[in-house]
Amino acid sequence: MIKMTEVFGFASQEVLKDFERKHAFSLPDEYKLFLTHQNGGVPNLGNFIVPGWGESLVILFYGIGIGGTNDIESTIKSFRDLLDLDVVPIGDDPGGNQICLGLRNERFGKVYFWDHNDWDDEGNPGEPIEIASSLGNFFALCKSD
Repeated sequence: MIKMTEVFGFASQEVLKDFERKHAFSLPDEYKLFLTHQNGGVPNLGNFIVPGWGESLVILFYGIGIGGTNDIESTIKSFRDLLDLDVVPIGDDPGGNQICLGLRNERFGKVYFWDHNDWDDEGNPGEPIEIASSLGNFFALCKSD
């Protein structure tokens, strides 16, 4: 697991199952393990590179079943009309951009970066940018100094 400076407790298997049932998708096992040990919070991670975009930093991972604005449920509601249904936001950077996890098809288990300021000429949000093939690979990219 990664080092955290603050955690939101631990997500139980029941909370995870209820979340998956409610949203009709399965979470990758690697992410479920992260949530059962460190249900979101403030990570101690270094910067990561977003191809074609630049450098960023995770300042928060959302928790499940914790309530409030740091709960993944409120984030899903905030971004449901903007993000592709194949990804779910799991964290954010200092600018409010979202770190997302792929949940369906060829995106399953991959980690993405979504720039909330990226819009096309027709007013459609930009596509999330793949930054890692798995959550573990993403954590490795973000190793702190």
